[in-house]
Amino acid sequence: MILDGTLKTGDRLPAERELATQLGLSRGVLREALRSLEYVGLLQARVGSGRYVTQNRPDDPASGISVWMQLQSVGEVISVRRILEPAALSAVPALEVAQLAVDVRGHYKQMTSAYKRGAHEAATRHHSEFHLALTRYAPSRLHRVLLASMIEVAEGAQLQIFRTGKAGLHSLQRHLPIVEALERGDVAEAARAVAEHLAPAFTYSDV
Repeated sequence: MILDGTLKTGDRLPAERELATQLGLSRGVLREALRSLEYVGLLQARVGSGRYVTQNRPDDPASGISVWMQLQSVGEVISVRRILEPAALSAVPALEVAQLAVDVRGHYKQMTSAYKRGAHEAATRHHSEFHLALTRYAPSRLHRVLLASMIEVAEGAQLQIFRTGKAGLHSLQRHLPIVEALERGDVAEAARAVAEHLAPAFTYSDV
C-alpha cells in the first residue's frame, strides 16, 4: 500500500482490527509485520494515536534499511556485497553494455582525477557513483536497494583508503580491469573483476 501510493507520507494506518480484516491476517501476524515496518523506518508509532507512514521510501538508500545496514560491520557488508554486486552486473542487458562502459569509464576518470589532486572526499563520491552504476540493472528493486545501502556504508572505509598513501592508488588500479572488461563487452569478466576487487576489501596497507 505504501509502494503503490495508497498510503502516503503522513497517513495514519487503519486500526489493527480493521487492517487485519482488510488484509486477511491474524492480529498477531499483522502486529509482527507492523513492527518490522517500524524497525526499517517506514512506519512511526505514536503513543495513543496509532501508526503513521514516514517520509522514508523503501527504495531510498536513506531509508531504515540503510540505517540498519550502518549497524553492521564493514567487513560483513563487503562479504555480502561481493556476492550481490557481480550478480547485479551479470544482469546487464546486452544492448546496454556499451553505454554502461562509457558511464563507468567517466566515473573512473573523475575518481582518478580527484584522487590525484588530493580531493579524497570527491574521489570517494565518484567511487560510490562508479559502483552504483554497476548495480543499475540488478534484477530486482530489493537487490538495488541493498547494494546502494552497502555502498553507502563502505564510504567511510573507502575515504580512509584514499587517504592512506599507496593504498588509494592500489584501490584505483583495481577498478580499471572492470572498466576494460565492459569496454570489450565481456560482462562475465567484468563481474569476476568486481568480485576480485572486493575480495580483500579494506585490508590494504601503506606499503
